[in-house]
Amino acid sequence: MKKITLLFACLLVSFFGFSQATCTQTFSTSGPDSGPTVLTINAADLSCNGAETPTALALVNPAGSLNSSFCTTNGSSWFGFQLSVDGGTPIQGCGADFNNIDITGFTSLTITSQDDDAFTDTVTITIDVEVTFNPSTPPNCDAVLTETTDVSILGNVSWSAATGAPTAYDLTVGTTSGGDDVLTTTDVGNVTTFNIGTLEFSTTYYVTLVPKNDNGTATGCVEQTFVTRDAPTPPATIATININSCGDSGSATVTYNVGEVAWVEVIYAGGCDDLTIDTFASTIGDSEIGIYFIDGTLIGSNDDAGGGLLSEFVATGLPAGTYYVAASSWNVTFGAEFAVSTADTDDAGDITITVSTPSNETADFVNLQFPFEATIVQGGTANVFAQIFEAGITEPAGQGAGIQAWIGVSDTNATTVADFETADWTWIPATYNVDNFNNDEYQAAIGAGLVPGTYYYVSRFSVLGGPFAYGGINPGGSDGNFWDGTNFVSGVLTVTPPPPPANDLCSGAINLTAGNVFDDNPLVGTNVGATGSGELPLPGCAVYDPADPTGFGGDVWYSVTIPSDGNLTIQTNANPTGSGGDSGIAVYSGTCGALALVECDDDDSPDGAYSQVVIEPVDGLADQLVYIRVWEFGGNAELNFQISAYSATLSTDSFENDNSLKFYPNPVKNTLTLNAQNNIEQITVFNMLGQAVIVKTVNSNSVEIDMGNLVSGTYFAQVTINGIIKTVKVLKD
Repeated sequence: MKKITLLFACLLVSFFGFSQATCTQTFSTSGPDSGPTVLTINAADLSCNGAETPTALALVNPAGSLNSSFCTTNGSSWFGFQLSVDGGTPIQGCGADFNNIDITGFTSLTITSQDDDAFTDTVTITIDVEVTFNPSTPPNCDAVLTETTDVSILGNVSWSAATGAPTAYDLTVGTTSGGDDVLTTTDVGNVTTFNIGTLEFSTTYYVTLVPKNDNGTATGCVEQTFVTRDAPTPPATIATININSCGDSGSATVTYNVGEVAWVEVIYAGGCDDLTIDTFASTIGDSEIGIYFIDGTLIGSNDDAGGGLLSEFVATGLPAGTYYVAASSWNVTFGAEFAVSTADTDDAGDITITVSTPSNETADFVNLQFPFEATIVQGGTANVFAQIFEAGITEPAGQGAGIQAWIGVSDTNATTVADFETADWTWIPATYNVDNFNNDEYQAAIGAGLVPGTYYYVSRFSVLGGPFAYGGINPGGSDGNFWDGTNFVSGVLTVTPPPPPANDLCSGAINLTAGNVFDDNPLVGTNVGATGSGELPLPGCAVYDPADPTGFGGDVWYSVTIPSDGNLTIQTNANPTGSGGDSGIAVYSGTCGALALVECDDDDSPDGAYSQVVIEPVDGLADQLVYIRVWEFGGNAELNFQISAYSATLSTDSFENDNSLKFYPNPVKNTLTLNAQNNIEQITVFNMLGQAVIVKTVNSNSVEIDMGNLVSGTYFAQVTINGIIKTVKVLKD
């Protein structure tokens, strides 16, 4: 067993009836996991509660190797641990498994390491015991200031916690001994830091700290002092920007010379959520920006904001006061007491420093107007409407100035307004729709790109750049008010899977007409709505994953007859009118339900991340029907593609010489006429999806096809003459 290091801190964290208090005491040990290393804690070792009798005990705050990523509960990594209380059944676990374990009334416990691999590793076992007790006497007067010299003028006074279970402190601060001109005696609560406001440089302050609890006030507390730091020399500035109220802004511009730093003084009246500094209006190519308190303490800085090379920093919750903003080219060092420098020697241009605050203007009324519920098919959208009223802005006709609107969508409903600020919500800009009496109505189309499932939506508005206001709807109805999660709630969007395409299964494979080049007879395809066909064997390339939760893991099927010479290229390309993607294809011989894999391909197409399989005579597939499986790489995104089968050796001589097909007009509006030297046996017209829209048996050397009812677009007429098939492209006006 290893020697135990004992640390304890009487940290008071909660108090409730009868002056109940808690303190924590830390126990730790280190050693080899194969030892084993054992941390032993005895009830007799607990001392942070002094002479007070504990009312409850718990293990809390596991640390060290207990929280290591190499600790597992199933023995699959480097090591694990077992907790045993008073010789009871061991608990196997890691950090979280040992947190908030009630050990009230225990005598002794152990945490023992377990070596789970073939190597010896050093482990550290660290954990706290939280002791709850009822103090019976006033606390001790032993709270001590933690900083006494060179103290910042920002006014944060900190001290060590008193012993004896204080529940609060009386704090008095003055500039003379016994004085209270800075802070009259104030009950600051059970804290160990309190801000007394901006102080003066090079000044001695006198502090009296008196701990207390329900049993009384500490006695004999001695006055303490601290001295603030000397005032640093303020930087030379190019301008002073006054921010007198929320919504104010100002800027200053200077020509940048290599190695220089531009400074702006900011006099801020306070009271706004944020103070933003940026260089977005600069002509210099790259910049950095930082902001300092008046005492030369850096608040924060930024290099590249918003994906660009210029800079922005947002300081939150600043009090009223004077601040200094520094900006320069990139490679800037922001040091203490305004020590700022740049190592850049290349950039040139103007630096513009802009300081701004958001407006505190809030909307008088917002809602989610309509609908409460919407259902769409995957790939579709639903229109959502919301309204806002702001006195003096929305009453006049037309869109009110300074209003921004969004509709937010999430797959997790909100329980508080704070949830809307998380990454769970996607905000879609809404556009002005109409006036509705004194309200302005906005709308947005939501749902694009969402996979099947249930989603929630609310409105969000900002007036003149002010805080967001969120709109909800009356449950089950229309109209609404500010979202509160109970009376005015989120709308509900249901996205259903699209119907499967006609060629979702092998048995519905769409026949391809072979041409001489890809562009002769391409068809357009998509995986939207496709399901897993279940055909075996699986492709073995391009990560075919029909079970992917996005719903894009399905496959679609095509077929083609290999020409008599055994040569044919089967290829996918991007669909110029779709969103593209990354395809995989597999070619099979045999019949549906009894297929044999010929070849699988991922990215051999000359068109980027698309696919190509080349069939050659050696494959022995001449005059055979083959099936083509198409899917999206990984099965997790929409795939839009063109597919074509072609061969430069495909003979058309006999057709051209013996049958001399003519067709007109092209483009055609209503009637397409076809003439041939020999009898035309059959005509089949396909759309770009490979669907047969006209099938006609002819047995004549001249025929008229009525295409008047077809929508405008590109079609393929497959003409059979003397058993030979010829496909021609027809444009429909």
